[in-house]
Amino acid sequence: MGPENFDKHHRFVKGNKGGGDPLVGKLQEYRACLYKTITPAKFKKLIKVILDKSMKGDMRAAKILVERILGKLPDGSTISVTNGIDGNTKIEIVVDNENNPK
Repeated sequence: MGPENFDKHHRFVKGNKGGGDPLVGKLQEYRACLYKTITPAKFKKLIKVILDKSMKGDMRAAKILVERILGKLPDGSTISVTNGIDGNTKIEIVVDNENNPK
């Protein structure tokens, strides 16, 4: 973009068409397809598969599940899945605060 697109305060001039992302339309098309294809029942099955894998110790599935619920974990965080003697499964998240000060 050339200087003719900006005023003296470095703002876009009136009538500037801007750049924009040429792939936005394609992304909207894919999203619409996804929303039409994935029914709530199918979505529940997908969540159950990820949860079951997590409970069996699949760390990638556990990370997907945890991060979709809590948000992205800080670098250095660990997730562990343990099965207790009582048959209960425990998912533990440890955040490395030394490398991630508040």
